[in-house]
Amino acid sequence: MTTIILIAALVILLCVTSAKLSNKVNIPYLILFMLVGVLFGSSGLFKIEFNDYKLTENICSIALVFIMFMGGFNTNFAAAKKYVPKALVLSTIGVVSTAFITTGLCMFVLKMKFADAFLIGSVISSTDAASVFNVLRKNNITLKMGTGPILEVESGSNDPAAYLLTLIAVGIKNGTGTGNIPLMVFLQVAVGCAVGFGLSWLTLFLLKKTHLILESQDPMYFTAMVIACYGISGLLSGNAYLSVYIMGIVLGNAHFNSYTSLSHYFEGINSLCEILIFFLIGLLSTPSEIVSILPQALMVAVFITFVSRPVSVFGLMSVFPGRNLRQMTLVSWAGLRGASSCVFAIMAVSMCTEATSDLFHIVFIVSLLSVSIQGALLPPISRALKMDEKPTEE
Repeated sequence: MTTIILIAALVILLCVTSAKLSNKVNIPYLILFMLVGVLFGSSGLFKIEFNDYKLTENICSIALVFIMFMGGFNTNFAAAKKYVPKALVLSTIGVVSTAFITTGLCMFVLKMKFADAFLIGSVISSTDAASVFNVLRKNNITLKMGTGPILEVESGSNDPAAYLLTLIAVGIKNGTGTGNIPLMVFLQVAVGCAVGFGLSWLTLFLLKKTHLILESQDPMYFTAMVIACYGISGLLSGNAYLSVYIMGIVLGNAHFNSYTSLSHYFEGINSLCEILIFFLIGLLSTPSEIVSILPQALMVAVFITFVSRPVSVFGLMSVFPGRNLRQMTLVSWAGLRGASSCVFAIMAVSMCTEATSDLFHIVFIVSLLSVSIQGALLPPISRALKMDEKPTEE
């Protein structure tokens, strides 16, 4: 036990220091977290044999809950509300269309079976808020025409749709059927929204209207309510990620005395969750298996970057008035894949009856390329499109 504790401390220290290093070498720190995981893995220096997808799913699912909550908590709804329709269309219909376009390409180009192709399309259909805003904040980029709020709401709210698609895809892959899909969708959305709003109201009521919660205990109180929101929604067949995202928005736009300290607290929790997820992703990866499926993974990365995402974004955003080609191009390019896609891939592997470790490694490579290449090119592309409000230095 002492050895495990020391290893955990070493991992966190390495990840924290690598985040500082990333600013000097201009590499996204999320990639360095992955590389630390690879360093500790079976093919790394520490040779830790770890392939427990079920345990990883349980850990990463809880970590993703706090990332989703923080995505909502940081959203300024007053500033973003006029862009919500565009963002919600992208985070729902856009996710579905991206998944099905990717599925078709995997079937016809890579000659995959529908079940395997749809599973890949589903788990990588959502964008990653942490990856997108890590790049924007790091480069001090403010985007024009409300593009920032669109990306913020879209990337923060599209995980529930991807999660639902993943559940359906796993059912198809296992041959167990998907049940009544319309009823499943209704329950996921209706129960997810009801629990999210209901627990938010209860949280604020107990905080403001009673004397049950000491202000010094607010961090523990909010942590417990976020976990309760996730658990209750899941028990009632709701979309738990949708519930905690809604809870984040409601609580993040409420007014209470400890708001600033809670914001700092959850920022710390969010960072720790990102470290945990990306370290475990790296720890699970096996370089020898990556080499064998590298061509497939590269093709999927090309599909989703240059076909699936652009077709979905341009097709959906063109419906709205005031459409702008430069904005649509940037929104298309900013569809980075990251933690959520990898977590859903881990979830799919742990739930599928047949071995699907290739799925995880494909998504691992796609996310790695997306964060490193797409993410690195996001600042110069935003400037080239003249979408960056920050004055550039000559």
